[in-house]
Amino acid sequence: MASKKDEAAKMQVDDSAKAASTTTPAPKPAPTPAEEVRANLQLIERAVSTLEPRYTARVLRSLTTLRKKLDAKTLAEVVGGLKDGPVKQGLLPYLPEAPSASSGSMEVDSGPGGATTAKPAPALTEPCPEVD
Repeated sequence: MASKKDEAAKMQVDDSAKAASTTTPAPKPAPTPAEEVRANLQLIERAVSTLEPRYTARVLRSLTTLRKKLDAKTLAEVVGGLKDGPVKQGLLPYLPEAPSASSGSMEVDSGPGGATTAKPAPALTEPCPEVD
């Protein structure tokens, strides 16, 4: 009779060991937007080299969610990580200037009727002639 109790106890220990070993590992954290952009660039390179449209379609599907996560800091990080070359030099002028922390002033919108910080559009000196 003692042997049946021992066997039952062993079975319970074995079941708990199996349950502990079959637990799922912690989920992988979501990639940062910079990592997503780098992955998309790799997919585009693969699509060009292999002439497979499915890689391009995959990138296009992911762009809508990626656009919502992007900001100037992320883009600067991605472009800064590129090798020096014509691509990097071509992209740098399009990045917005980072606000300097030492300036100490911020652009603040004033209330209605107050002065604004936006520059007015330059006026044309001569109107364009109409062509008949």
